[in-house]
Amino acid sequence: RVMILGCLVLLISSLLGGLSHDVITYVIAAMILGVYFAFSSGTVDSVVYDTVVEETGSSELYERWIGRIRAVESAAFVLSALAGGVLAQYTSTRFTYFATIPLVGLAIIGFWRFDEPRLHQATERTTLRSHVALTFRTMIASRAVLRALLLVATAGLLSQAVFEFGPLWLVALAAPAVLYGPYWAALVSTLGVGGLLISKLHVERRLMLAVLITLSVATALLLTWTRSLPVVVAAQFVLALVLAIIGIHASRLLHDAVPSAVRAGVSSG
Repeated sequence: RVMILGCLVLLISSLLGGLSHDVITYVIAAMILGVYFAFSSGTVDSVVYDTVVEETGSSELYERWIGRIRAVESAAFVLSALAGGVLAQYTSTRFTYFATIPLVGLAIIGFWRFDEPRLHQATERTTLRSHVALTFRTMIASRAVLRALLLVATAGLLSQAVFEFGPLWLVALAAPAVLYGPYWAALVSTLGVGGLLISKLHVERRLMLAVLITLSVATALLLTWTRSLPVVVAAQFVLALVLAIIGIHASRLLHDAVPSAVRAGVSSG
């Protein structure tokens, strides 16, 4: 239900974005898009985790299945990045908003037919106020939860920084406009590649942790001094890939540490 509401909000945001002819309307569309992110944040991971536990009896296969979900999402991101560029080139940027609407409608149908896991309904119903209070207490009372939250938040923050500010390196290096489409497709593909790799890497091992930490620090430092466009793109790709792997493992640690009744709320928080 939450994801259906989120898709409805996304549909409204896309419609307003396509119809906007001034800054205020566009800002409102962007703010409504933020509501969609609030609905979806933490929900998908929680649904996958509960489904895996219901079907298998443990969370052991969570990283494998959330990795596959990330791979599908990444493929969609890559295709949409390329298709959006083509549509904008041969139609208009406004049309890309309207083209999004029927696709969101298909997503609503998909979520409507989805058999939602029931683990979070195992406990008795509570008021919204008490549920929010329980979620907040869960987030701050346990050291294990706090450590997992810090790791999730840090990985998410750094990953978002790469995606939001990464293109500025291309601007600073006067990269040709034609490069942006393939560059963005490669960057979002790291979400899928990381998802496919996570079940094979055994991130809990110290050696693998050391490799991931070394790669993340080295690529971040590389971005601070290089002025080579190929090196910048390669460093961003590797950094985004490492952060995607860490983010998936961090979400596993977080979901393991919290009960199902507040899992989505804690993850979203």
